[in-house]
Amino acid sequence: MSHALIIGGSGMLKEAAVWLASQYDDVTVIGRSKKKMDFLIDQCRNINPLYLDYHDTNDLKLAIEEQIREIGDIDLVVAWVHSTAPDALSTIMNGVSKQKNNWHLVHILGSRSNLETIKKNISVPENCTYSQVQLGFVRENDQTRWLTNTEISSGVIKAISQKEAKYIVGMTEP
Repeated sequence: MSHALIIGGSGMLKEAAVWLASQYDDVTVIGRSKKKMDFLIDQCRNINPLYLDYHDTNDLKLAIEEQIREIGDIDLVVAWVHSTAPDALSTIMNGVSKQKNNWHLVHILGSRSNLETIKKNISVPENCTYSQVQLGFVRENDQTRWLTNTEISSGVIKAISQKEAKYIVGMTEP
């Protein structure tokens, strides 16, 4: 059985969550909105909703432990964690790294993130491969705009499929 965990999968990454549900036996989605989560559940039979705020590290830790216990080891984590929750990523990594199998972490980052600095400051567990997806912007008609949800999800899907260590969606510099 294969198991993926996605943080942010009921919002901007919902199309990526639907794609993951076609690739994995089980997909656990962390989100706060029942309405957004209901969309995913209606689309995919193998979505396991986790209604929680990842800012609460204790709830996050317990939820990850429970998912591993009930569903099985996690093979892939897609984590779009905002800087307002500075302990969330390490909580996720610590929880998932306790399992026996190897797993992959896809860390989603904003356009202004310094990927090298972030990578240096993260302690990647031995049983984890780590990759980064940086979200940028698009130039259109001599103007720039932020990526759409579809463009974000498409970029994340490409990064996962191509198994890139670093993948940039759009552009990060004018």
